[in-house]
Parts: sequence; structure tokens; C-alpha cells
Amino acid sequence: MKKLLIPLLILLLFSVFVFSYVERDDQIKVGIFYYVWYDEGFGNRHWNDTIYNIVVDEPYYYSYYSSQNKTHLAKQIDLIADLGVDFIIISWWGNNSYEDNSTKILLEVLSEKNFPIKFCIMVEPYTDNPNYTFIYNYIYENYVELYKHCYFRWEGKYLLCWFNPLNPPKNDSRFTDRVVGHENYVDWSLWNKKDDMKISVDGEVTVCPRYDDYYLYKYGGRETYERHDVNYTEGMYQAEWDYVFDNIKDVKLVLIYSWNEYHERSMTEPHKDVSNPDIFLAYSQTKNYIQNLKAYSGLTIETFLKMNLKILIPLAFFVIVIYFFIIKPLMRRRDLL
Repeated sequence: MKKLLIPLLILLLFSVFVFSYVERDDQIKVGIFYYVWYDEGFGNRHWNDTIYNIVVDEPYYYSYYSSQNKTHLAKQIDLIADLGVDFIIISWWGNNSYEDNSTKILLEVLSEKNFPIKFCIMVEPYTDNPNYTFIYNYIYENYVELYKHCYFRWEGKYLLCWFNPLNPPKNDSRFTDRVVGHENYVDWSLWNKKDDMKISVDGEVTVCPRYDDYYLYKYGGRETYERHDVNYTEGMYQAEWDYVFDNIKDVKLVLIYSWNEYHERSMTEPHKDVSNPDIFLAYSQTKNYIQNLKAYSGLTIETFLKMNLKILIPLAFFVIVIYFFIIKPLMRRRDLL
């Protein structure tokens, strides 16, 4: 038994070493909702231009930026990459729309700068009579085919999200479809109250640092409003991430609402906030949570064994060879001395 101890210890230590440095396919992924509807300057597109686009906070970098300015976009993607986010979910409002053009410019930036970020599209309800076949083909031809290297895949296919009340047939074999929102039929929630957290059947859970559409209501853009953790003092974000970690075995994907949705004040990008003076509060918290998630996810016994199935047999053979042809002869030589 003692003779087997050394090779077993070598095998264990080498396995831990490999496990620590090999990227695991089943590591939890992180996505963030990203909006490309802004035109530069306060009072311009989506920066307080209508009662439906009220904004009370201000982006810290490039102030009221443009979603079509490559310098502005590059700074945002660089910040998102620093968070540790795996992919962005781009809000898309139809072919030839402002957001369509913005998305194409954004993807040029992604490719030119070689950012380690993937993307997918979330189709918004831009028409009352959507032609789903046309949308499927347009997204594939304009975004998937041109950017296969950085289009995010879920369950083996290209992820295509749809915001309710859209309800696609989910019959295009090229895509994995997921409906996002709050209707009863959706696959993934856009955001949840901290006491209503839930994990979808495919392991998705959404977290949100704050939700506050009061100002849309105040100025006539909405008939009702909700306010959750307006000043970041009620622990909403912490509670939602606690839920993620408490249920880590069931989680495969964490979505964050949002990077830059200023109308509902759910943004995590650095910004000057009318409710809290800390410009980097939501950003720093998000970075910390993601770092903890990446360090923690996959470190279960089940995942360890699953990963080691790929390397355990050749590794065991390697250790046995090393032991019997190098270590054991050396031990014998020492005993003779």
C-alpha cells in the first residue's frame, strides 16, 4: 500500500494543478444587456429627448455618448471586458433602424480591437406584425455569418433572444431561441425583485443592481412605476448574488440587467448618479461578484471529476511511467547506498 502512496499523491497534485489552469467548458457564463440606441448629447436620441426616454443620471466616460461613435464604443467594451463578462446582449429594433446601424458599428469595433467579448442579439418588439422568417434570416446573414467567431452560442447553437410580447416559433435550427421579459411564457426574466429570484429550466438567472422607472412615470412616459433599491442601500444586488451562490449547482448562466439602460436606472457602467455619489459603485460591485463567480463556479466534485475524465487516464499512465522508470529506480539506488 505504501508503494502506491507516492504515485497517488503525484497524480492528485498534478490533477489539481491542471484543473486550476485548464479552462472548463462548463464554467458559468455571464452576459449583460447592452443598449445601442443613444445619440450624442443631452436632449438627443434617448438622452431625455422625449417623455419616454427620461434620463436623470449621466455616464462618467464621454458624458452623453453616441452608440455610433467608435471611440465611445471601444471604451465601453473595454470596461465590460474588465468586468469579466463573457458576452453582451444587444437590444435590436429592426433592420435599417438606428440600433441596427449601431450594432454593425459596434461589431466592427469588436473585431478591429479583438476584444475577448462575444455578443448575441435580442430582438425587440419593433413591429406589431413581426415576420419571424425574415428576422431569422436577417440576423443570420448580417450578424452570425459575418461574426461567427464572436457570436455567442448556447446549447450548441447561436443564441437569439426575443423580448416579450414577441413569441417566435422557435423553429429555426440555426438558433437557440430564448424569450426574455415578464410574461408568463418567457424563458428568462429581464430582472427580478430580490425576493422573487428564480432559475430557469436551462440554468439561467438574472441579477439587477437597481430598478427605478419613477422618472418615466413622473414626466408622463408611464402610467405606473416601481422603485427597488434607489440609493443602493437596501442590499438588492447583494441578495440577488447571494441567491446565485446559494444555488450555484443549478446555475449555468448569469445575466445582468443592465450595462446602460438609463431610463429604468439599472445601469452598471460608471456614471454620475443622482441617488448615490459613488461613480463606480455598481461597476465595482459587479466586477467583484463576477470574479467570485468565476473562481467559485465549476469547483464542485462533480465538475472536477467530469473535467478529469478527459485527462485522468493519460495522466495516470504518465504518472505510472514516471514512478516505475524514474522515481522507483532512484529510490532503489538510494537504498543500496
